[in-house]
Amino acid sequence: MSLKLAAYNLGACDDAIAALQACVSEAIAFDDASVEIRARVGLGVVFGDAGRFDVAQYEFLRALQLAERHPDTAGPARITANIANLHRKRAQAHFAAGFEARGLHECDTSARVAGRACRMAVEEGNVAAEIDALAIRGCAYDLRGEAEHARALLKASIALGRSSRCPTAIVWVLCELGRLCLAADDLGGARTAFVEALDLARELRPSRKIAVACAGLADVEAREGRVPAALGWWERAADEAAAFEIASLQTRRQISEFFAV
Repeated sequence: MSLKLAAYNLGACDDAIAALQACVSEAIAFDDASVEIRARVGLGVVFGDAGRFDVAQYEFLRALQLAERHPDTAGPARITANIANLHRKRAQAHFAAGFEARGLHECDTSARVAGRACRMAVEEGNVAAEIDALAIRGCAYDLRGEAEHARALLKASIALGRSSRCPTAIVWVLCELGRLCLAADDLGGARTAFVEALDLARELRPSRKIAVACAGLADVEAREGRVPAALGWWERAADEAAAFEIASLQTRRQISEFFAV
């Protein structure tokens, strides 16, 4: 299951849903709550990314129920943060479809659930979940148009990651902060965020965020009128995106060979 999820995160898995559903069935058969929780959370993520929000919510809520009944297997805070992020994805879909009122409602729900996840994470001592929950709450406020509040929450998430020495957990948060700083014309803040994201993402190679950070730095240079530097970062972003795709293809082949044995 972990192998399939890792492959999915790299974009190298076409049958993640079938594989995770099989894991759920096996976990139920063997009465293994820990595996069932992890598989259902994985399904929630995959279904949510595919826009199948109702099915994703069912999987997350089922996982949360199991985690509450078996507290020694998984922390409810992480699952609650995932639910908050699902509401954020719903909000994005509603806004894209022109349903502003529905989008705002989902933003409010995302922010509220993310706040609950933060409190639960503190009680559990789950710093990684708290980092994500703070950032998800910030993203929800950004969708509502409350950019200043959103940046404050993202900065709090990043500060927590630094102070707790969880640098890899804040790569995506730094990229989000860089994006919001660009939107606010805070080019210095954007540059700082993208440079730090790039430094951390390179340690996680292969990572999509390397190309994202390079593209962000290209935008900063372009805004500042340094066209040659911007072109250099755009070329690097393209190279890094291509390198990620190659790594994904290699992973796909290795996984196919592994399961063929």
